[in-house]
Amino acid sequence: MHDVVVLVPTRHEAPNVAALAERAEMALEATGLRWRIVFVDDSDDETVAVLAGLAAVSDRVSVLHRAPGERRGGLAGAVLAGLAVAESRWVAVMDADLQHPPELLSDLLQPLRAGTAQVVVGSRFLAPLGGGRRGRVRPAVSEVARRSVRAALPRARSVSDPLGGFFAFERQVVDDVAIRPDAARVLLELLVRGRWTLVAEIPYVLADRLAGRSKAGPGEGWRLAWQVARLRRAAGMAPARLPSPVAVAVP
Repeated sequence: MHDVVVLVPTRHEAPNVAALAERAEMALEATGLRWRIVFVDDSDDETVAVLAGLAAVSDRVSVLHRAPGERRGGLAGAVLAGLAVAESRWVAVMDADLQHPPELLSDLLQPLRAGTAQVVVGSRFLAPLGGGRRGRVRPAVSEVARRSVRAALPRARSVSDPLGGFFAFERQVVDDVAIRPDAARVLLELLVRGRWTLVAEIPYVLADRLAGRSKAGPGEGWRLAWQVARLRRAAGMAPARLPSPVAVAVP
């Protein structure tokens, strides 16, 4: 049983995963916690071999490779697959492209360790705080998506960045909670349907992608719009008036 498992959904990120593992290991080792990094890999390229090499040299890194026929739901499906094998009190989720700073894993986990939060969200929208964390100009699309989702879903208003992909939570928050593998945003599903009462945020600057290309496409906007509509129906709420799916494309 580990204190924390870090889930990293991965698809065609060979140039990035070694650097991520190294930086994450340094940050996690400093916490004194019992930890493991689990790459949930949907790759068909050299990423498969690179991840196998990382797992071979570190007993704290493991890989769950999903064959083409097992890749239900994309990113959310990958997170759910990782949860199925993660034996830990806390779970953290981050992208493999190094846009989420691995060095902030300790900050992300601190409110959980202190018992002051059950969900901790890394936010790109908080006012700048010290330590060299400066603000970032946010694309208009991201801002429209954020405002629309927070207006449509009351529980999403608890945080400034409900559409982010850098977050951590107590495992019991999602135990026996039906999270859809086709959800556009796992965090949004967790915030709306999860069992939590305390939430915290930490600020971070979204870094430039180190290598490779973004996996986001125009279909993400439609998936997010459907997710919001489904969550409102499940809560017994009337349909929301959202901008066109193009305007709520992924941040």
